[in-house]
Amino acid sequence: MLERYRREVTPTKRGSLDENLRLKAMAQRPFARIRMSALTSSHLAAYRDERLKVVSGATVNREFNVLSHAIDTARREWDVYLPANPCTLVRRPPQGRPRNRRLQGDEEQRLFAACRDARNAWLRISWHLPSKQVCGEARSSDYSGRTWTSSDASPS
Repeated sequence: MLERYRREVTPTKRGSLDENLRLKAMAQRPFARIRMSALTSSHLAAYRDERLKVVSGATVNREFNVLSHAIDTARREWDVYLPANPCTLVRRPPQGRPRNRRLQGDEEQRLFAACRDARNAWLRISWHLPSKQVCGEARSSDYSGRTWTSSDASPS
């Protein structure tokens, strides 16, 4: 089921590269060898607990999101009978605290200097943008009228 989902559904998604890697890794896990009709929430809880020893809760949640969608797709579109999606019965780990960091001291100047000297053209132009825009504090209306001609920056 994971292989079919990876072949048929994943390529249609925007994040297909990451999802493809996740599915390949999950296919190597012991729960992936269990028939769908025999898959239970206890199998998935054991997988969750094992993964939490190695990765963060957010990573496990992303993996469970993919797995849950694969199971739902199999139930709805591929005539796989399961009374319920076992993923929905497994407690999800907490996401963790969101990042909340601001640039301090001369970090902004050092960041823009590094962008200005970068080989990547998009990084080189980013030092021309207002710092609010780079840090994500600006509303889109603050800079939506901005064009390459209204700036001395250009992507080339």
